[in-house]
Amino acid sequence: MDWRVLSIVTVINTAYLYLTSSSTSFQTYLTIPFTALGNLFLIYLLYKDYELRGLTLWLALMILSIPTSFTNIFGGNYGSLPLSWYNIFFLVSFISWFLSSRRLSKNRTTVAVLLFLWLCAAVLRSYSPSNALRDFINFVPLIFFYSISTGEISSKEIDTLKNTYVIAGLSLIFPLLIQIASFFLVGKSLGKVAIYPNRIAFGTIFTDFSFLSLFFTSAAALIFEERLFLSVLLLLSSLLTSARTGFISFLLALVFIRSIILVKKQRIVRMIALCMFVIGFYYLGVKFLTPFRQEDLLDPTGRLASIEESVDLILDNLIMGVGLGTEDFKKSFGFSIPHNLIIQLILQTGLVGLLLFLYILIDMEVKMWRSINRLSKFFLTFNTIMIGSLFIPDIVNSRFLPVVIFMSLQGCETRHRT
Repeated sequence: MDWRVLSIVTVINTAYLYLTSSSTSFQTYLTIPFTALGNLFLIYLLYKDYELRGLTLWLALMILSIPTSFTNIFGGNYGSLPLSWYNIFFLVSFISWFLSSRRLSKNRTTVAVLLFLWLCAAVLRSYSPSNALRDFINFVPLIFFYSISTGEISSKEIDTLKNTYVIAGLSLIFPLLIQIASFFLVGKSLGKVAIYPNRIAFGTIFTDFSFLSLFFTSAAALIFEERLFLSVLLLLSSLLTSARTGFISFLLALVFIRSIILVKKQRIVRMIALCMFVIGFYYLGVKFLTPFRQEDLLDPTGRLASIEESVDLILDNLIMGVGLGTEDFKKSFGFSIPHNLIIQLILQTGLVGLLLFLYILIDMEVKMWRSINRLSKFFLTFNTIMIGSLFIPDIVNSRFLPVVIFMSLQGCETRHRT
């Protein structure tokens, strides 16, 4: 773990927490130069010490910029100007790939191109084209990274990308603690804070509490077998947001993955011990979360209602869907967008869009299943996110799914080639 990189990213994210909470022009004047300077330091460290070049260098910067990607480069509303450092680093990643490799996976590229074209049509037929375009922008990295996962990068580079993902997660712990302390001790709200009847939710510079919770636990999953202390620290941080999605998804994914491995090895006693560990960890998590969330941890809180309300709309638009766009969905249709990846996809992109997206997910699962003993950390991370996507909306807009897909597939392909 490079503490220099972690320190720089933590400083950037903490500064963003303060700057984006300001309603004056102060944030505009400082956000770009401050973040640009921080990114220059990161480029120097990644280039010099980790010897990252080309695509992997810019992808590492993309990963480290996930926390700040929910605001634009000026520190303002991303919806009004959908241009963040994450977008910039993605664009440079694409240019770098185009100028150097341009290798594609034939089958994946076919599916990716079809999905790309279908999503273009979904933007045009959307109830809010401008809003749909912003969502479409977040699909593009996923489609691109899925297409270029051909195993060209080394195992060392994959490990470096994995470590940068963990660093990005750890870098949000201090800003989260600052946000909570500011709210309870000073009475000042910094960043994303929401007060509900049964809980107070903290999102730091993320715009969605569940996204932040899932980001913490997906990072925890990557190092769960290697650095248990840091993994538990990330899991506890996910609970501090008061969102339960990440924590529950991690536990379910852990039971799923480890049970498969233990059954294959006929380690029944260890499987029983695992189940006892998960039950105990869940109990401790509930106790930890109680001061922040006074309600049943398994309460669906209206999620089932939005799914039920979407049935008629799905049946009326079964093939084509109603189009992309999440911000204006409730205003247009009278109910919240379904908190479930499958239901949301068939609702917005129709049966065709759902099948194309499911092909990508199934391809991922099959590839990692074959490499489960060697790549269980990526399998655990990917399934943590996938389980979480069944309880929250718009997982593609989380920003971290595309890079997890790339790291996971590259890991599979690299191991296969070696």
